[in-house]
Amino acid sequence: MSTLLQDLRYGARLLLKTTVRNATSFSSRLQKGLWALGTEIVQGFHYVGTILVAWGAWTQRRRLLREPMLALLTLLCLVHTLI
Repeated sequence: MSTLLQDLRYGARLLLKTTVRNATSFSSRLQKGLWALGTEIVQGFHYVGTILVAWGAWTQRRRLLREPMLALLTLLCLVHTLI
């Protein structure tokens, strides 16, 4: 195998979290490939949720800091995010 092809495969493994091991039949490769694509798409939707949560926190920031229990919950969420 050429080094360029090896480098491309290594770059793809860095780009995508899911890797597919070698399979013998086409149907097996297709099944594993679709499963890997599905998991990457699902993990990508977490970013959409994060944007919505950040937008909601920004629009409700006065309420989050004014009410003591919401302020505590916000503080715990921020600490959990930093860890």
